[in-house]
Amino acid sequence: MNRTLAIIKPDAVERNISGKIIDRIESAGFSIAAMKKILLSRPEAEGFYYV
Repeated sequence: MNRTLAIIKPDAVERNISGKIIDRIESAGFSIAAMKKILLSRPEAEGFYYV
C-alpha cells in the first residue's frame, strides 16, 4: 500500500477552497485515512519547508 501526504496551503484555506481540493483528491481515486488541521508558527513552517 502506498501512502501520500497532502498539505493544503494557508492561502487555499483563506480562499475557502479546501473542500474543493479534498474533492479533487478523492475523485482522483485516493481515499483519505486521516485528516488534521494545524497552524504552524513561521519558524515551524520554515523548518518544515527547508530543503
